[in-house]
Amino acid sequence: MDQQAERDPRPHTRTSQFDLESWVAGLAHAVATSIERQAARHGLTFSEFTLLRALIEKQERTFSQLADALPVERDKLAHMVGTLVDRGLLHRRDRASDPRAMLLALTRRGRYLAWRLHTRMQAEHSGLLEGVSDEELATLSAVVARIVENHAALEQSRLR
Repeated sequence: MDQQAERDPRPHTRTSQFDLESWVAGLAHAVATSIERQAARHGLTFSEFTLLRALIEKQERTFSQLADALPVERDKLAHMVGTLVDRGLLHRRDRASDPRAMLLALTRRGRYLAWRLHTRMQAEHSGLLEGVSDEELATLSAVVARIVENHAALEQSRLR
């Protein structure tokens, strides 16, 4: 056994060679800080920006669809929706087919703000990706996709 192994009682595994938590935390911090800075300029939180962006991608969603798509608890989401409706950024209406399922959509003002923030975030992301090649991005994308797939498989096995 080498001297380093004797000093470090932790087992040497493939995952101990890589600090996945630090990588993810560092990346999440870099992206979240950029989003928070841009959103705050317009009196929005990170979560509110994420909600607005979700409505850019799909023009109209039910509350349940948003709850499934966003990493926000339903109570907090209901509060955010109310706040954004009060600010004139979201419009809500009842669905005729199911009065319990309200539809949410961006107002004209909300659409303008969401696109403006989205455009600024694309510029921020370009800065974060400065010097990263297309090949490196493709590799990162593949690695992240594999980790997410592995996570889903682990979660499924835990449910059995």
